Amino acid sequence: MLFEVHVAGKGAGSGKVVFECVATGHEEPTIEKVSHYGGGDGKKAVDDATGRSADEDDEQHYSGPDFDELDPALQMEFDAFLEKLGVDGDLAGFVCLYADRKEHAEYVHWLRAIQRALV
Repeated sequence: MLFEVHVAGKGAGSGKVVFECVATGHEEPTIEKVSHYGGGDGKKAVDDATGRSADEDDEQHYSGPDFDELDPALQMEFDAFLEKLGVDGDLAGFVCLYADRKEHAEYVHWLRAIQRALV
């Protein structure tokens, strides 16, 4: 199950960092990619209402290398950073359970809609 962790930058105009993670059960989540959005140039600030920046939708934006291509020491630092934020096996398990429950609810809703349409 893919999920994202958005971390707001510390200063005005610093944008945000987005960690793309994969959760599998109650195991520690795996980071797939780390990207920076907004800030820096003053033009692409993060929108307070949506939490998104213009460069998130920009296909030309450089989102950084794959996580496994980063220096192993940097990978460990990112893992430790997320762990301090509470992004751990318990959260990964919750994300998986929530996604399964949501999928089931949407399936039931779909079945009822089909039933109403055909009966």
